[in-house]
Amino acid sequence: MPDAGPVMLRRRGALALVAAALAGVGDSRIVRAAAALAESPTLLVAGPPDGRLDRWAVQLAAALGPGLPAGTRLRLTPVGGEDGVTGANQFTTRVPPDGNTLLLAPGDAVLAWLVGDKRARFDVGQWLGVVAGIAPCVVCGYAAGLKPGAPIRVGMSGPVSPDLAALLGLELAGLMPQPVFGGLAQGGAAQALALRAVDAVLLRGGAVAANLGPLAQVGAVPLFSLGAIGGEGRDPQLLAVPTLAEYAAMRGATPPAELYGAWRGVAAAAQTEYALVLPLLTPAALVALWRTAGGLAAAAPELHDEAGRTRSVAAPAAHTVAQVLSPEVAAIAALRQWLATRLDWRPPG
Repeated sequence: MPDAGPVMLRRRGALALVAAALAGVGDSRIVRAAAALAESPTLLVAGPPDGRLDRWAVQLAAALGPGLPAGTRLRLTPVGGEDGVTGANQFTTRVPPDGNTLLLAPGDAVLAWLVGDKRARFDVGQWLGVVAGIAPCVVCGYAAGLKPGAPIRVGMSGPVSPDLAALLGLELAGLMPQPVFGGLAQGGAAQALALRAVDAVLLRGGAVAANLGPLAQVGAVPLFSLGAIGGEGRDPQLLAVPTLAEYAAMRGATPPAELYGAWRGVAAAAQTEYALVLPLLTPAALVALWRTAGGLAAAAPELHDEAGRTRSVAAPAAHTVAQVLSPEVAAIAALRQWLATRLDWRPPG
């Protein structure tokens, strides 16, 4: 029989390090929590095999490892379609809050929940953030001639899409945005703007860096960014671009509080490449263990996508993201009413 001594020593050493890092929660509790962690905890990936979350899932599994007890191997389990709704539903209905299963979800799943998609049978307010991937987002358009109440054509891939952050944001800034649907995949948004098929678009991730220069040559400029984490303050990657609150103030507009709160949730969903979360009621010691591992993971170079300019953040920022993704009930109701009256859109079914 092989000598298990070195393995046991490595595991005990890892438990001691975790305990020391989380001493505020109580050493004995953390040691017990780490010992109770399954050797193969599950990372439920809300998307299909080889989907767009797969790369993040693989990299997260590797980056979380140094913060977990020695020998722990995350098991990746993809579930459902690209929008993440099926995976998020399964996380809610089948996963006990024992700290052994985490959900990796895209911002699209949150957006479906915010607008009242009847397929979304989960509550984002029940998520505890561990790590989140945040991409820069900016609303770009033609500034000349934008008068209060003047119509402005906004390119949108659909009524329930990240582009909703541009449409609602421009209205909150005192403009009269009109949606132009269809044919605006991320690569086509900038082209449609350059050709003046639309007056404003939302640029996300790598499209921001790649297109701001060329668009400036045809007179299209950044109007406002979706802001820093939580929608408050300027995006650190777009410090020269005003936030929506600043843009609205420059135009003399005062956004209604409830719709502005709804916009913050929509904007956060548009910015969220991925959110790694635990269920509410997970034991505090295990939440602390995962968040400590998340802090180490967020610092890993592979979780910072230079091409897309995605930034990975850990708690407390990741928990702030989770909170902003779940606005007050009144704000969510205001968003759904606005969709019904402004776009004549209601959840199908």
